[in-house]
Amino acid sequence: MLTKEQRERRARLLKEGMELCDRARAENRDFTQAEQEKCTANLDAVRQIDAAAEAASKSDDIMEKITGLFTKASDNGAGKVLSFAGMGAKALRTAAERDMPGVGVKALAATGVSLLTEESLIDSPVALGQPASSLLDLIPVKTVDTGRYSYLRQVTRTNLAAPVAAGDLKPTSTYTLTRIEGELNVIAHLSEAIPESWLVDNTELGTFIDSEMNYGLQVEIENQVINGNGTAPQLAGFANVSGIQTVPFATDPVTTCRTAITAVETIGLQAGSFVLNPSDWAAIETLKETGVGYLLEGAGAPIDRIARRLWGVPVAVSNAVPAGTGWLLAKEALMLVSSQVVSLKWAQPRDLFERNQILARCEGRFELAIPRPAGVVKMTLTDA
Repeated sequence: MLTKEQRERRARLLKEGMELCDRARAENRDFTQAEQEKCTANLDAVRQIDAAAEAASKSDDIMEKITGLFTKASDNGAGKVLSFAGMGAKALRTAAERDMPGVGVKALAATGVSLLTEESLIDSPVALGQPASSLLDLIPVKTVDTGRYSYLRQVTRTNLAAPVAAGDLKPTSTYTLTRIEGELNVIAHLSEAIPESWLVDNTELGTFIDSEMNYGLQVEIENQVINGNGTAPQLAGFANVSGIQTVPFATDPVTTCRTAITAVETIGLQAGSFVLNPSDWAAIETLKETGVGYLLEGAGAPIDRIARRLWGVPVAVSNAVPAGTGWLLAKEALMLVSSQVVSLKWAQPRDLFERNQILARCEGRFELAIPRPAGVVKMTLTDA
């Protein structure tokens, strides 16, 4: 029997393969070499998971039979728990499992002061060579056990380290932190009522509803991460937090994005991801140099189309970002805080029971933590 981790990894590998197949079919072409290698690697990994699960199942069967000789029947199965359902975006499928990055300010606070200050940042949430399917694939996730939490937000940083002669007073650097209290907010939706017979007659319908509802949840989480006004039940979106940087239009969108990278590197942070409206990303991809051709093709081009990276930084496209505006997020700037589970449950209230109908509910609890607002850069991408 597959473990929860094996099921989720297996589903992710197959989903990635199907996405590549669908893309190739939609474009009426064969796989590229990279796509073929990726699909082959995914299929090999799925076979390994199935083989390992089969071996583990045989082992478990033997142990169960032996244990049954020495254990009362009433003890069998004690301690087992049910896992949550749901097969949406990567960030949602693994939210209950990952112990992901925090803010990297461990030395500034005593142990136990904040739930979010003693984790180290994961540098690459998205594998190299794979485009991000959502902004949620590009930001770290921290799971908490309670609805309330706290973290430390850096307000200023003044480094005064310098050579000091013997006996002289050492300079004092300033790292101003403020404690932020946070509370998770529910994001949820229901499906329309579905005849029970449809689910019985079509075994794929349940999976389809599961996927669609998780996708819908992901879209709204992404919107809240960007645009939430911070007043419950809305999340504290990074577009509305104080202390961020702004970069004006500079020559063209590609140059403007490079200027934003400089803005975060100047304060000692690393560029983590761009978030752009699809139309702005299309404009960047099709940008032309007068009398020459596309600016972003050939050797030395600042874009990797296959991996969707600009200046080596992953790009997420989102309709929640207005055209003409873009964002650069430093790796250390923010994280999505989540409860232990994202759940999809089926229910049958009395009126639906009487009609042989059923509906689904998909929900989770989230909030956005922004420990370093200066690592969030708003870019103007048009010369308006």
